[in-house]
Amino acid sequence: IIEKIERNEKNEERKEMRKRFREENMVLKMARLNSQKLDSLLQKRKETLKKQIMRKRALLEKDMTQQIQGELAILRKRSCESSDGEETEYSYVPKKRVKQEGPLYCVCKTPYNDT
Repeated sequence: IIEKIERNEKNEERKEMRKRFREENMVLKMARLNSQKLDSLLQKRKETLKKQIMRKRALLEKDMTQQIQGELAILRKRSCESSDGEETEYSYVPKKRVKQEGPLYCVCKTPYNDT
């Protein structure tokens, strides 16, 4: 009779241990699933943000190129108008070099010698 009672107690303890183990596994499994779900959601949002940024960047670049082309066209018109109105020639006039009055020094901090 005592053995039966001891066996029953052991069986109950085993059942409780199995039940706890299953519950712990279920909790871990749910946590894993939740983290995977959040990771996938994060990746989707990340990709949509990247696409939006690329779209906006392309639009901005397009607008900038149009503005630059417009400004260039205006500058060309102005330069054509000014060149039609007056013909001027630009000549190259070299600058005279100014000779230094003080003594020149070498890299080694001694006076420079021409020889």
